[in-house]
Amino acid sequence: MSRKEIKNIIFDLGNTLVFFDHNYFFSGIASYEKRFSTNAFRGYIVEHRLMEKLGSGHLTGKEFYKILKKEFKLTISYKRFVKIYRDIFWANKPMEKFLKKIIKSKKFNVYLLSNTDHLHIPYLYKIYPHIDLIKNKVISYRTGHIKPDKEIYEHIFEKYGIDPKESYFIDDMPDNIKIGKKLGLTTHLYTYHDDLEKEFKLLLKKS
Repeated sequence: MSRKEIKNIIFDLGNTLVFFDHNYFFSGIASYEKRFSTNAFRGYIVEHRLMEKLGSGHLTGKEFYKILKKEFKLTISYKRFVKIYRDIFWANKPMEKFLKKIIKSKKFNVYLLSNTDHLHIPYLYKIYPHIDLIKNKVISYRTGHIKPDKEIYEHIFEKYGIDPKESYFIDDMPDNIKIGKKLGLTTHLYTYHDDLEKEFKLLLKKS
């Protein structure tokens, strides 16, 4: 594979560009309410796939809140609920530096393909402005699909005229990587940042 063939870099967001853990939300609400366990709250959300429905745009934030308010008799206000829901992220400084370096080089088209909902995305742009340096984005809640649905990959390919065979896809989820490979992407399963840097340099040397 020549360097010329890799023209596009597609980034995931959560646990790639920034870190996150939904357990901060589950425990935060349970601690506030003090009437049910974190495990019970998490279990209901997972069982009913509420995060997936929110992420794919099939639930709004207020609908998500109302479902949980009814099931758990929440006393927390919607405003405070959203604050706790958003307070689950922390910086990935090495990846921020890597992204800025890639954009500054102007050697690649840079894209974002993310399973993110309408409550998180504006907050993330505000708190971590380097994310919004990526101008070409496909965010799941606007598409009706989430990774690893192949439709969301096809959406970004069609929207931006991307040839998967010319593209390098970075994501932290094995299932997302698996479908990416099936669709023709060169992929990197993001676990340790140093591994990404080494693989990327090797990829460029092979060109």
